[in-house]
Amino acid sequence: MIDFLYSQGYTVNESNTANPNHPTNTRTTNVLLQHVQVNAIADYYGITQLSDLATSNIRAVLQSQWSTSNFSTVVKETFSTTGDRPLQHMLALTASDHIEELLSSATFPNLEPLHGFAVSILREVLAKYQSRLKALDKEIQALTLLVTAKENEVKAIQARRHSDTTKVHRVIRNINHCISIVNRAALCGACNDDAGCYISRSGRMEEPTYIVRCIRCHYRYRE
Repeated sequence: MIDFLYSQGYTVNESNTANPNHPTNTRTTNVLLQHVQVNAIADYYGITQLSDLATSNIRAVLQSQWSTSNFSTVVKETFSTTGDRPLQHMLALTASDHIEELLSSATFPNLEPLHGFAVSILREVLAKYQSRLKALDKEIQALTLLVTAKENEVKAIQARRHSDTTKVHRVIRNINHCISIVNRAALCGACNDDAGCYISRSGRMEEPTYIVRCIRCHYRYRE
């Protein structure tokens, strides 16, 4: 605490020396317990910046060196030594991120302080699921709009296809009609000449009309 008042920071002993109260703890666990102790002192003396710093350090260690054993030890120590709500909230949030792993572990479900901590965890888990549901609802809405847009595109394409099919059928009938005339034509009905005939085109590009005409007088051959 004195170090923090002068430097706005503090250091912990990262040696492997075991805490006499926790003789089997690893170095990481010892580091975490020291941060919890700093938080407890800061909470007792009302030094918010120091307790927040300790909480941040605990979070960083848990993220980089996660284990259910370390976490269980931190939870037990926290609820035994400090009443700092931000730290407890951070631990509840962390537990919700690892809820399945923690519930299947041998140590975490049997911790004595869990009777109150469990409620906080469940609230965090519930919040995560609610957030996930909202995200899924937004995805569904976006996909629904996309499907509607695609359905409208399909309807427009089907309408164009129907229109184009009708035009194509008219053109085919016209061409067959011209072929029939050419096959049966002998003499021009106007000039009575047998010079022959040709096919002219008129109408729109997308739906042309073909006409059989006399080469000499350009008379339109008819049935």
